[in-house]
Amino acid sequence: MRIPAEQAARYGYLPPSPAGYWSPQGKGRNRSDSPEEAAAATGDDMGIGIKEVNGKPLLKGGCLAEAVRRLSPGSPPEDARVPDNGDASPGDALKPASPALRIESEAMHLTAKDPRLTAALSEWRRCMTRRGIDERFGIGAGANEFGGDESGDTHGAGGRPSEEEIRVAKADSACNRQANVQEVWVSVASEHQRKLIGADRARLEAVREWWNRYAANAEKVVVEHE
Repeated sequence: MRIPAEQAARYGYLPPSPAGYWSPQGKGRNRSDSPEEAAAATGDDMGIGIKEVNGKPLLKGGCLAEAVRRLSPGSPPEDARVPDNGDASPGDALKPASPALRIESEAMHLTAKDPRLTAALSEWRRCMTRRGIDERFGIGAGANEFGGDESGDTHGAGGRPSEEEIRVAKADSACNRQANVQEVWVSVASEHQRKLIGADRARLEAVREWWNRYAANAEKVVVEHE
């Protein structure tokens, strides 16, 4: 939420990637899966007609779905299923989403409208304006404005943040601290979350128990393959 002042002055919004995180040869820790690996994981033919991998036919939903089927301790609570929004993987469709996700979303909306936070954000904006930062840089927008490129290089081919990024990031960090934005945000969000948790504790406990059984099944699978 708040960029450390030292980071802002040296790197702008985005610190350098760890060594080996990305490489054009795909050998870094963030390399892309091969089509065969992706097909095995998801059960999708990847649009190129993959039917089997290493001589074995693709599983329905792939290895992800098979893993979830083995780990799931029966059906998850009805009110805790993952909604099908088109983004979930085959494995995700079988897993429960804790009511905590709904609580998090509702708390975010309540926090955004809370006058304590809006007052802090107004003070942050006035501070940014006094430092000559224009309106396109709303709270959190700086990282998007100065984001990295598709290669994974956080500052493009040059590898260094621009003077403009450094200027905006330093102002953002200082104004965030001056307006106490981070502390107010965390305090207000926590307050709303605690109230919502208290009102939905029974369903949260039911889903936690489901996940405890899921974790126990996972431990059994690990032991079987040691």
